[in-house]
Amino acid sequence: MLPFFREHPGTLFVSMTALPIVKPWMNRYKGKLLNLIGKGPEHMGKRARVFNNWLKDYDLKNVVVFDLYDILTGEGDSNWTKYPTRDGKNSHPNSEGNTKAATEFIDFINKAVRNQYF
Repeated sequence: MLPFFREHPGTLFVSMTALPIVKPWMNRYKGKLLNLIGKGPEHMGKRARVFNNWLKDYDLKNVVVFDLYDILTGEGDSNWTKYPTRDGKNSHPNSEGNTKAATEFIDFINKAVRNQYF
């Protein structure tokens, strides 16, 4: 997509990182075993953070990325959502998480439109 973005330098492209998920629950021994081979829950969260950080690393000034993942994980305090629903079992953000994300998005988009990002 970067070639397309380069062809339209006067257009602002806004992307958003993926939502974080709740930390998966699994049998303690199974989780430890899977972590040893790089496929357990701890590695899932780390891989998600690495991917979302990569997404933010565009070199084009007309492409901005809203880091929803970082906001909903407590700005890097965790690799899992801090705002789950349904008693902590659902990854969709609760009203507190939605309010936090919306507040930060308004500031983010205002700065982007005012050309502070490109």
